[in-house]
This record gives sequence, C-alpha cells and structure tokens, in this order.
Amino acid sequence: MPSRTENTMAITLSCGNVFADFGVSNANYHLVKANLASALRRLIQERKLNQAETAELLGTTQTRISNLFNNRIDKLSFDLLLGYMDKLEQDVEIFVRPRKQ
Repeated sequence: MPSRTENTMAITLSCGNVFADFGVSNANYHLVKANLASALRRLIQERKLNQAETAELLGTTQTRISNLFNNRIDKLSFDLLLGYMDKLEQDVEIFVRPRKQ
C-alpha cells in the first residue's frame, strides 16, 4: 500500500471582523460599510431591478450602482450608502456595545 503524506495547515480563528483579522485600520468602519453595501445589493436583487432602474430610483449614476455590485465600495461613501437605504425606505440601526475581550 502506498504511503500517504498528510498536509497540515494552521487554522486561526477569526475575531468576527475580517478587516481586523487582516490588520486593516478602521476595521469596524469597513465592516459596517461592507454590511451596508451587502444589504443594499440584496434589496435591489429582491426587487429585481437592473442597474439602470436602480440608478434612476436612487437618483444616481449607473457607474455608482456598478461599483456597488462589483464590490468597489471604496468608491462609495458611507453617507451615500445610507442615503440609498433611505431612498429604498429602509431603517438602518447601528448598535454600540463593549468589545469582547
């Protein structure tokens, strides 16, 4: 019977924020912004809107909607994403709590 070589891999548990795991500054900001963008994409998909229809509804350009759907959220401000949520008649809540030790 041929011998079998086992590969080992180190596994590191996430702290719950991928941005913090990779040492990105302002990790919480980036996580909240990414979650907001994800929720926007989901809402738009649920409404079965194409990019042009979405841009018209939100009073923006198709380029910005394309950035949203191509995960180029670095091109979109947090305030802009909040404004889109408002135009889609969504309430946004941000919770503040002590950090887990």
